[in-house]
Formats: sequence, C-alpha cells, structure tokens
Amino acid sequence: MKIEIDIPFIDESNITHEQRELLRLVIEAHQKSARNNNASTAAAVNAFHGSDDFNNAVIGAVASLGRRHGPITEARKVIRFGNHWDICPGFGNSFFPDGDPAWVPVENYIKEHFPNVALRVDELNREYAPKVKPNAALWTAVTCELLDIPWGFESMIFILARIPIWADIIQKQ
Repeated sequence: MKIEIDIPFIDESNITHEQRELLRLVIEAHQKSARNNNASTAAAVNAFHGSDDFNNAVIGAVASLGRRHGPITEARKVIRFGNHWDICPGFGNSFFPDGDPAWVPVENYIKEHFPNVALRVDELNREYAPKVKPNAALWTAVTCELLDIPWGFESMIFILARIPIWADIIQKQ
C-alpha cells in the first residue's frame, strides 16, 4: 500500500515534475537498500530483539546514522564545499563496491534531468573518491539540494523511506 505524507517545508508550488519523480525514485531506492543487512537495518533488528519494542528499533536504526553509515548531511557539505575528511562522505559501499544497483535508476535520472548536478557528482567522484562509487547518502544529499530541503533535515528522507521496511523485516522474523 502506498500513502502520501506532507512535507510542510517543501513548497509544492515550486517543485517540478522532475524533482517530484526524483524524490519518488530516492524513496524507492532507500527501501531497496534497507533490505540489505546494513548498519541501520541491523540496528533496528537488534534493538527490537533486545527490547521487544518497535519504537526502540527505530531509535536504534536512526542512532546508527553518522559519518560511516548514512552521512547525508556530511555528503551535502561535500557537494557544496568539497571534502575535508579522511573518508569522503557519500562515496563507497561495503556491500556493492561498484555501486548499489538500487541506486542506478536515481543516478540515471539525475544524469538525464539534472545534467549539471551529475557533472558535479562526477567531478567530486574523480577528485575525492576515484576508487568507489557514489552511495545512498550522496544521492539523498543531491536530492535535498535540488528540493531545497533545509540543512539538518536531510535524514528525514532516509527515515521516512526505511521505517516501513524495517517494520516488515522485523515483523517477518
């Protein structure tokens, strides 16, 4: 089942069809990624099994976000200001060194509909992380830039997209 959720700080009158479709693709990709046994999914499952409480599962998953997993805000800073860390946030994926297939539709859509942004991502990739590919954090950060989501609220997309999948995984165990 699909539902619509209001995001009050995005002015719908200023959102193009392409931006709306990009957000849809990003949410879909996050849901596919959440099915991998990544840090946030593992944290959700472990917190649930330790507490028998789904609220704690969500808290555990969200608490796993940071520099190594889901560094969306840091990746957004890289897009705007370049990299200043030892590991470039927004690049690399331990499950998919050649890039997560869940994110290929997002990457392709950005290349087709937002070519200047795609060029910036390619530039960053060559300069800071030539041996790895952009990951979910970077593509989410790009989407936040394109939708003008306020700084500090980048993880909202990650969380809204993944909660139903974490619930599904936990419920099936």
